[in-house]
Amino acid sequence: MISKFKFYLLLLFITISTDISIVFNLFAFKQVLSSFFLLVLPGLLLLRVLKYKITNLFEFLCYSIGLSISFNYFFGFILNSFHWTLQLNSPLSIQYLLPFYNIVILIFGIVAYKYDIPYVHIPYTRQFIDPLPPPYTRQFIDPLPPPYTRQFIDPLPPHMLLRRNFKQETRGRTPFNRFNIDAINFSALSLSIICLILSILGAIRLNNNGDNAITLIMLLLIALIIGIVTLLHQRIHENTLQLSIYLISLSLLFMNSLRSWYLSGPDIHEEYFVFLLTKAHNLWNYSDYNSLYNTCLSINLFPQY
Repeated sequence: MISKFKFYLLLLFITISTDISIVFNLFAFKQVLSSFFLLVLPGLLLLRVLKYKITNLFEFLCYSIGLSISFNYFFGFILNSFHWTLQLNSPLSIQYLLPFYNIVILIFGIVAYKYDIPYVHIPYTRQFIDPLPPPYTRQFIDPLPPPYTRQFIDPLPPHMLLRRNFKQETRGRTPFNRFNIDAINFSALSLSIICLILSILGAIRLNNNGDNAITLIMLLLIALIIGIVTLLHQRIHENTLQLSIYLISLSLLFMNSLRSWYLSGPDIHEEYFVFLLTKAHNLWNYSDYNSLYNTCLSINLFPQY
């Protein structure tokens, strides 16, 4: 388990690396690091400040990405609204947006580091619970919290304990058990990823005047995944189910949204126009274009990042 100091030092290193990649316009590094910097890091620090306990990876991604997007809306709106006070002619330009964003992230990091709950590691312990049902539960002499549990130190050394636990967990299982994934869950995840790839390839093939064979295969695979999950739902892990639903939804979305090389849709052209209007001035002003689309923060402010 990484220590608290190393964890925040790693976040600081990622922030500095992101700034360097943006300033020098480093291809690939800029896109990857900026995605984490904008969509994960603010929400991660807010979760640390709020001391919210995360139970699994998907819950962490949902809360961190949701909080990050909400923070980006709020930060861009505040910076744009007080640009006269700060004497900024183009508050949404990179020369002003990046420094102020780094200052806020640094403040969040300092607060989170100060009030974050440290990880307490109890080495090599096991927990034993009294097997009797509640009406016949034994009463211990020393006061213990319910359900009357005790902790006993395992006498084995660390390397022997890890080796024994690994053998017990992997005995009679598939080769994927080192990742805690059996063959059924691995198949469901693999088919979901294949559906996403086929969705993109099928849309590209249709855009090049090809047939829809790849898209039909993708739809058949989606039906197969639904059948596997329905029949073997007792053996499907919760994380596998959540990720499969997300990948299938993304595949169905890409099947339609990637269908053309150009913008397609009834509203997207005017939405793109108000975005370009804000981008040209690096400033969001409702009086520039009197339309309901010009009031949407998701169209005007968020894409400026």
